[in-house]
Formats: sequence, C-alpha cells, structure tokens
Amino acid sequence: MRALLCWLVLTSSVAAPAQDVAEAATAATPVVAKDQGSTRLRPAPATATLDDLLRMPAALREAFHQQVLDHHRAPTNRIERMVDFVFSPAGMGMRYDESATYTVAQSWDQRRANCIGFTLLFLALAREAGLSARAQEIPQTLIWQQSGTTLYRNSHVNLRLQTGPRRYTVDVARNFVISVGDPVAISGQRLLAHYHNNIAIKQMAQGRIDAALTRMEATLRLDPDYPVHWGNTGVIRLRSGDEAGAETAYRHALALDADEYGTLFNLVQLYDSRGDKAAAALLRERLTALQKKDPLYQFLLATRLEREGAFKQAIEHYRQAIHQHRNEHRFHAALARAYLASGDRVKAERALARAKSLSEGTIEARYAAELAQLRNMPGNG
Repeated sequence: MRALLCWLVLTSSVAAPAQDVAEAATAATPVVAKDQGSTRLRPAPATATLDDLLRMPAALREAFHQQVLDHHRAPTNRIERMVDFVFSPAGMGMRYDESATYTVAQSWDQRRANCIGFTLLFLALAREAGLSARAQEIPQTLIWQQSGTTLYRNSHVNLRLQTGPRRYTVDVARNFVISVGDPVAISGQRLLAHYHNNIAIKQMAQGRIDAALTRMEATLRLDPDYPVHWGNTGVIRLRSGDEAGAETAYRHALALDADEYGTLFNLVQLYDSRGDKAAAALLRERLTALQKKDPLYQFLLATRLEREGAFKQAIEHYRQAIHQHRNEHRFHAALARAYLASGDRVKAERALARAKSLSEGTIEARYAAELAQLRNMPGNG
C-alpha cells in the first residue's frame, strides 16, 4: 500500500508519507458542522496533554450516566450500550468525517469525528465507565486520499476494550479498511502524537507552514522514535524551503525504519530533483523490492491496470495480492470483476464465491446477490 505513491503521484514534486489518521467512508452521511467558524473547532494547542483531549463536557457526562451507566452495571452490557449511545440518534448520533480530528469536547459539540476523534471519544467514555481500554494502531492499511500535489497515506487507529478474558475492538471503519497485519497496542503518548501530527498535516495543506512545523516539533518531542512522524517532518520542512532539514528528517526516519515507504519515495524524489542519480537509484531499488512483496501495492497496481483496460495484467497483480494476503474478501471481489471484464465468467464466479465466503453480514449478502446475478446472466449454464 505504501508504494502506491510511486505510481499515483505522477506530477508532484513531493508526496507526503503516511498521515496518521485512518479515514474510510462509512455508511453514514457526513454531517455539516454547527459552526465552522467557531473558536471551539480550533485545534488543541501544541502543549495539550492527552487528558486535555479526553476532557468530557459536563453535558456529555450527564447524558452518558443517564443513558448508560445508571442502568447497566455489567461490563459487557456497558460496552454494548456505550456503542449504542455514541451512534444512535437518541444518544450522540455520531457520524464519520475524515477531516474531523477533534477533541472529545469538539466531537460532542459537532457530533462527528474521524478515527482519531472516535478513538479519543470511546477512550474517554470507557474510562468514565470504569472499563479497561487502550488505543491500537494498524500501520499498514489501504486508505488513501490525494489533494493537489500531495498524496496522503494513512495508518489506522481504533480502541481495544477488555473485560476479564474477553477483548472487544471498537472500530468505526472495520468494513472499509483493507489492512495487513494485526493491530498493535499503542501508548497514550503515541495517540497524542498522532493527534498533533494530523493537525500539522492539515496546517500544511492550508499553507500554514510555520504552524505545521511547530506542531511537528511537539509531535517529535512526544514520540521521537516513530519514523512516519520524522518523514512527515521532512515533507513540511521541504515545503518551508529547508531542503537540508528535509533530508536530515528523511534520513532519521530511515534510520528508525529502513523500509518506511513514504520516506523512501520522498527521498528518491529529493535526490532526483538534485540530479543525484546514484543515490536515487540505490533507494529506488530498495523501494521496488518492497513493492514486490506488498499485497496492498499489488492490489492498487491491479486497480489502475483494470481502469486502463489492461485486464490480463490486472488479473496477474490481483492474484499476486491474494497470494500474499489470502483472506481479504475485497481482493477476491476485485479479481472477480477483472475476470468478468476479460470475459471469463467461470473464474469470475469462483472468485466472487470466495469473496462471499470470507465476508459476513451485509457485505456477504451483497456478494450473494451479485453472485446470483452473475449466475443468471444470459449464456451461463
């Protein structure tokens, strides 16, 4: 997935590495903010602590107690009711908004949040309910967005709750995030750093480079060993005109993780812009090697080839993605689509049946309907 930068950013001089927010569209309709110009929506200051972000307004605390805590004592019941409280119209009526990196108070005020905002909200509610909770990160996910000359890659955060031997994951984008690997528990310090990193990326996109640099300095003080944040610092430094500072940040990111895709790509771009072909070629070779074993990159390459009508090549790369990550239903569904476009209904049906077997709920039902439609197409049987 990280290597998608190498073929999607065709005209940019620099592409940002992973922006640490996991935004994927949910079924919810975006909600317009009550007051976009309100000072209440200003980011928390760079000096804010995690407790500052988690602080619950009195009205939220009162509603949570009245609707959940006063009626449910058992931890499992509290978890179920807490989730219902957050999403139901009778409770908070929260909606997903990929741009809403909000504190708990702001999420209550606006009734919308992205994955960081939701994680903060559920963490605050879990603490109020006396539940054991911890943020988690999935570093490799397929959620991307492109804006102007910058491509944003995203990792994803969610919340793990535990009651006795049972563990629960609260994830607002589970059905919309393609991930490789298991979630990893992260500290409150890293969650706070992710918040500040997101704010810095937003400030950079707004052209507020000095503010973004200040915010990234706070991010690095909180979490100096996270390579993606160093890579993002390099991007912002380059935007400020500090090429030497950008290279230093990129190199530090690679010292922490030699396989950090976004940083590798950006440093290749930097060396290319200087005409340093030897240095660029060395890093490009490493990047290419990583792409070959990255199922998310193979999937994205296949989707591009499919859009271009190169169905045979798309099928090859979809199959490669499946070989490397067999149980992702969206890979099999995409393969079915490519087979059908190439005229091979038998293999399309087989791939779609596999996608159905790997899914559940409404997604499984959708695949079942598509499979029935495919089997009833003229010329089958």
